[in-house]
Amino acid sequence: MNLETIQELFQEKYNFKPASLNELLTFARKCYILNEITITEYRQLVKEIEAAYPESDAPMVSH
Repeated sequence: MNLETIQELFQEKYNFKPASLNELLTFARKCYILNEITITEYRQLVKEIEAAYPESDAPMVSH
């Protein structure tokens, strides 16, 4: 599975494109938890998603 595939699956399920890094990461995590993808696929997807979305798109977290 690659970034394009996970985006297509997200769009098929929710009928809209993921708007943020977090939406796509959460969806990938759910796919892994539900055994729809393997741990290897999940890890690769996380790397691809984080590389594809610039840090400026990620919400700022203050501590």
